[in-house]
Amino acid sequence: MNLLRRVLAIGVLATLVDVVGLVVLVERFGWQVWLADSVAVAAATLVSYLLHTARTTSAGAPSRRWFHSPGPYWSTALAALLVDVGVITLLDWLLRPGWWLPLAMIKVCSLAVAFLVRSSNYRDLMFRAVRQTQSEPA
Repeated sequence: MNLLRRVLAIGVLATLVDVVGLVVLVERFGWQVWLADSVAVAAATLVSYLLHTARTTSAGAPSRRWFHSPGPYWSTALAALLVDVGVITLLDWLLRPGWWLPLAMIKVCSLAVAFLVRSSNYRDLMFRAVRQTQSEPA
């Protein structure tokens, strides 16, 4: 499986863990949305991290450095979790979805905002790593 398909598959699986976890915890167990989303995002982040670090490609590649830099990785994960939970909590409070389908729809909105946070931080770290490598004498 090539790199793009593998990354995409991991992303889809982690997103499913997030969305299904949220819906099950809220609808089946009656958890508050903010708590259920926090647990679901944390579980999805852990699944993603474990699957990405289990890959056997070169750890020195710029796209792989991200997973071997625990500080930036986990601080970005925490920022994305806080943004995701904040957005879904606000939308839940404003819209009161009441059942699983509208809940899943507002989850899509919170995922989109959290994706922007993660993407901008991933991009920043990769550019810093590449710049650092290019600035070293040959």
